[in-house]
Amino acid sequence: MGKYATEDDLIYNTSTRIPVCLVVDTSSSMLRITDDLTGVAPSRQEFRDGQMWNIFDGNFNTSMTQVVEGVNRFYDAIREDELAKDSCEIAIVTFDDNVKVLEDFQTIDQKETFKEPPTGDNTNLGAAVNKALDLLDERKQQYKRNGVEYYQPWIIILTDGDATDVEVAKQAQERCRRLEDDKKLTVFAFAIGDADKSKLQPFSRRKVLSIKDDKIKEFFEWLGKSVSIVTTTPTGEKVKLDTNVDEWLSLDDL
Repeated sequence: MGKYATEDDLIYNTSTRIPVCLVVDTSSSMLRITDDLTGVAPSRQEFRDGQMWNIFDGNFNTSMTQVVEGVNRFYDAIREDELAKDSCEIAIVTFDDNVKVLEDFQTIDQKETFKEPPTGDNTNLGAAVNKALDLLDERKQQYKRNGVEYYQPWIIILTDGDATDVEVAKQAQERCRRLEDDKKLTVFAFAIGDADKSKLQPFSRRKVLSIKDDKIKEFFEWLGKSVSIVTTTPTGEKVKLDTNVDEWLSLDDL
C-alpha cells in the first residue's frame, strides 16, 4: 500500500490541484489474455471470478499487464508536462474480493513505478467507488484548510465485469450522480473488452465507452493528455478534451 496523502506538500507546492482517482478492477478476469492464442492449447481449466476459464502457462499480455503499463505511461506523460507534474494528484483504488487504497493522492514526484497488483474473485465496484469518493472528500478538505485551489476532481472507473456488491453499487451511483449534478465531480467509466456498458452507465452522466482489450495503454496516453489540457485551462472555464479516441475504443462506440 502506498503512502497516505499529507498536507506538507500543500504548504510547499501551492499549485492548483487536479485530483484524479483511478478505480481499477483487479478481479481474476483481468488476467484474461489479450494475445492471439490461435492454435495454442490451454494448460488447464480453473473456476475463477464466477466462471470457468482456460488457463495458459507462460508469459502473455493480459488486461491487467496492459493496465500496469498504461498507468506507467500515464505517469510518464504527467512527468513530462511542467504544469501537470505540480498540479495532478493521483490515487489508485483497486477492487476484487476486497477494496484497497494502493496509492493515496500524491503528485507525480512522489510516485514510484506502478507494479502489477494481486487479483482476487468478485467485483466489489460499489465499495471501491465509495472509497474513492471518501478519499476525494478528505483531500478536498485538506486543500481548503491550506488555501489551495483545485479543479473539479476526476474518478476513472476501469472494469471488465459487473459489480457483485449490487446494493452498495447503487449507493455509490447515487453519490456520483449527485456530485456530478452539483458540478463537484467528473466521472469517466470505461468497460474493458466486452463488459456490459449498461451496468456501468448509472455511475456517470457521461457516455460509458468500451476500451478494446489491446488498446488499454492508448487509453492511458489519452488520459495523460487530457489532464494536461485541464491544467492549462483557467479554473472555472469549460474544459474541452481531445475526442479523437477511435484508436482505443471498440468499434460499436464509433
